[in-house]
Amino acid sequence: IRERAPRYHAPPALRARVQAALREAGPRRVVGWRSWLSLHPWRVGGFAAALAVLVAAWVGTTWLSADPVSRLVSQAVDEHVEYAREAMHRPAPDAAGLLAALRSRAGFPLGPLFPGDADTQLVSTTTAELRGRPAVALVYRNGPERYTTLLLMPGAGVTIPAEDRLPIETFTPHHRVASRKQILYWKQNDLACVMVSDLDRGATAALFLKIRKAA
Repeated sequence: IRERAPRYHAPPALRARVQAALREAGPRRVVGWRSWLSLHPWRVGGFAAALAVLVAAWVGTTWLSADPVSRLVSQAVDEHVEYAREAMHRPAPDAAGLLAALRSRAGFPLGPLFPGDADTQLVSTTTAELRGRPAVALVYRNGPERYTTLLLMPGAGVTIPAEDRLPIETFTPHHRVASRKQILYWKQNDLACVMVSDLDRGATAALFLKIRKAA
């Protein structure tokens, strides 16, 4: 049948038009991810920024989970910011009354405490919790919008990092800077102490001596 069926040839003009159309169409392009990026360059920067944020968040979370002191410091800074906000513009009450009330609520021995002086006013005290441990907080006003929070908790089982020590006279508390706050971490008697301050390094060291020598 194939051999006997008549065959018709397209006219030369029609054949030329079909061949021209095929040449213009060319091979079908497959757009891969490299081609897509080259065609959408404005999206490359956004993708890279989002990826950087995810990596930074993952690294920060991993670092905090691997360093218990960093977790403690992070919570202490958050507590300090909240206490300072609450104490803003509050008149300083009687320090002796504050300390007596704190001792009755603490649930563990506190020992001698710094009641403040002419340059540093004790403005509030409260019970707290740091990384699952009972704690107390003493908030001092060092000047307009300048505050220091002293957090005390039972020191059993607490190890102060051996690195990053700051020599202050005969004392060497662990020192860090976090969120532009000066952080000192040390042990005295049976207490672990975390001090978070808005002051600069020198003024923080001077206040540390007042607090440490009161004990």
